[in-house]
Amino acid sequence: MDYNTHLLIIAMEEAGEFIQACSKVYRHNGGDHEVKCLSEEVGDVQALINLLTEKGLIDLNVANTKRIAREQKLRGATVDLPNLPLPYPRPGEDYESR
Repeated sequence: MDYNTHLLIIAMEEAGEFIQACSKVYRHNGGDHEVKCLSEEVGDVQALINLLTEKGLIDLNVANTKRIAREQKLRGATVDLPNLPLPYPRPGEDYESR
């Protein structure tokens, strides 16, 4: 099995663990332990996103555009997001220009 395939399989596993952690937070009304576990799973997913990006399997500019659209939809936003410090590019900005 090549490295890209390996990363994709691990990413699928981590995504499943993230889903399970979300479910536990919901079922246990956001208990401290469940929130900690969810946060840890987010770290695992973020690590895989970084590794997949390094291998050219994720385009962060495409992902960022989609992320912004999803955030606006879920917030019901019709205007630009507030000017908060973000660890990722704003609309119209790409990772290379940062």
